[in-house]
Formats: sequence, C-alpha cells, structure tokens
Amino acid sequence: MNGFVNNVTEGMIKEVVDAKSISSVTLAMFINAVYFHGDWQYTFSKTYNSTFHGSAGDRQIEFMRRETEFRVNTDNAFGTALLLPYKDESYRFFIMMPNQKYNMTQLRDSLTGKALLDVLNSTENTDVTVRIDQVIVPKFRVDSNMDAVGVLKKLGVSTLFGSGADLSKISSDPMSVSSIKHVAVIEVSELGTTAAAATVVGFTALAMPSRPPLTITIDHPFIYGIMKNDDILFIGQFV
Repeated sequence: MNGFVNNVTEGMIKEVVDAKSISSVTLAMFINAVYFHGDWQYTFSKTYNSTFHGSAGDRQIEFMRRETEFRVNTDNAFGTALLLPYKDESYRFFIMMPNQKYNMTQLRDSLTGKALLDVLNSTENTDVTVRIDQVIVPKFRVDSNMDAVGVLKKLGVSTLFGSGADLSKISSDPMSVSSIKHVAVIEVSELGTTAAAATVVGFTALAMPSRPPLTITIDHPFIYGIMKNDDILFIGQFV
C-alpha cells in the first residue's frame, strides 16, 4: 500500500499506512493518491531572504520575485486574489491574502467555497489585467497529516462511523468507517508547483491606462490552491 502511494506521488509521500493501524478487526482499507507537477508559465528569479509576518510572529523565509503581468483582484470583500498561470493554461495557482481587517481565522470563517470561486472567476474573467511591476511570493513546502474523521463529524457526517453505518453496497459484512487519514504535500518553487495527496479509509492582458503599476508582496498568512478550470484540486494555508 505504501509502495503504491510512493509510486503515484513520485516519492513525495513515502508512507501513509502504519502497520500498527492494521489489526485483526480491519476488514478493508481504501487508498486514493493524486500527484500534480506544474511548471510556471513565467518562472521566478532566484530566491532571497526577507520577513514573513506569520501568525506566530515574524520570521525569515525565502521569497521569489517575478516582473510581469498577472491577474490580480483587490476589488472584493476578502483581500488580494492573485492567479499565477502554468504552462498548461487549464491549471492555475491561486493565492488569497486577507485584508488587514481580516485575520486568517476570520477569512476561513467568512470565505465559503462559492465565495472563493466567485472571486477567482472574477479575477480570471476580467478583461483587464492589472499591470504589476513585481509579484513577490514565498517559496515554501507544506506537509500535512490529519485524521479526517473529526473534520467530517463537524461537517455533519456521522452515520459512517457508528453501528448505524450502511455500507452494504461495498461489502456484505457489517462494517463502519474507523479512520480516515489524509496526507498532503505541496511544494512551490521558482520553477513551478509540485503537489501530492493521499487518503486512506479504514473500515472497521493590458493594464488600465489610469492605473499605476503595482507591486504585490505576499508577506503575511494566505490561502493558496491549485485549480483546473473551475475545480479546486488542492487548497491549503500558509501561516
């Protein structure tokens, strides 16, 4: 199982199943893995160190710089939306950095999936591309490992995890879901983005002439993700 995940994710995720998690009452394990690698349409320059104003305080990290034109939307209630194109133009990397009046908790609480897509689509579909002197974004890698059962229960999904679970279309044996483990890795560098995720379920254009050029610096906590057309494939936060 771990070999399958390691192969699919090109070695980014080497282990997702711990042998200790398998016992005599384990009936089945479902594994899903996905991998993405995208090269920027416009590569960034070499990195340099600067200050990131994180949730836990300021820290020095690597930043990347690019001078070109990107689609940016600052005319919304949530903050700065930035789209970074890949060579395959059906994919885009997005960043949503909250306004100063929002912290990340407030942004997460107020930014629904529909609202996020509305902002991103507005950014993508506008006929005017704001001219930016520079885009400055962090170079980063995020590894996450979480038990998704608690998250799903908070969202109202509960019948899967108890004696009332009906999984008869999967197995004739009575069973319920005992654990859902989700592991994800995303790496953003000068050349592009590499992302991988695995889940295990165990059963028991041109600037406006009147608008001055802008420098967009992503130097405090933000939401990021990868889109294909109107579908969000990966989403996370950098804090």
